[in-house]
This record gives sequence, structure tokens and C-alpha cells, in this order.
Amino acid sequence: MIKTRNDLNAYLQVERGKYIPVKFSGRLISFFCYNKEIPIWRYQQLLRKTEFHYNNKERSIWHSINYLIYRRKKNKVGTKLGIEIGKIPLLKGCRYIILGIL
Repeated sequence: MIKTRNDLNAYLQVERGKYIPVKFSGRLISFFCYNKEIPIWRYQQLLRKTEFHYNNKERSIWHSINYLIYRRKKNKVGTKLGIEIGKIPLLKGCRYIILGIL
């Protein structure tokens, strides 16, 4: 469960290493060769940010508004990728492998 901004950053830091190469040359090659994992990483980011704002939406109206914005963004990217994940909290370091139609 992601409650603080530090938790969110920790989750994203761990999961970024699973999708984006660490070295600059690897990132450059991934960019030019259109690595299929980059859109999945984008979805993962939006999923975590949506979860963060969902868990904090009782704290302020700002989190409630951001929750709706990130939920919409997540659903748009998920529709393009063919992924749909509900509001379940996932463990840190979760990785998605999509081989075709889900």
C-alpha cells in the first residue's frame, strides 16, 4: 500500500530497473528501436500513481482530483496496450509480460 511520496518513489525506482536499461547506451538503443517494454513501464507508472492518490484521497481534495486524472490516463494507456488491472494493491517489483491478447 502506497501512502507517502517516498513509498511511491521507492516502488517506481525498483520497478523502473525492470523495464528501462540502466546504461545510457541501452536507453538510447531502446528509444530508437522502440522497445516494447517502455509503454508497459508507462502503464506501471500510472498504475502506481493512481494507487497513491486513491490511498490518500480522504486527506485532501487535491488527491481526489489527481486520482480521477491518473485513473483516466491509466485507462487510456491500458486500452491501447490491452491491459486492464483493477484497484488491487500489487507488490513492489511486479513485472508484466504481455505476449498477445489478454
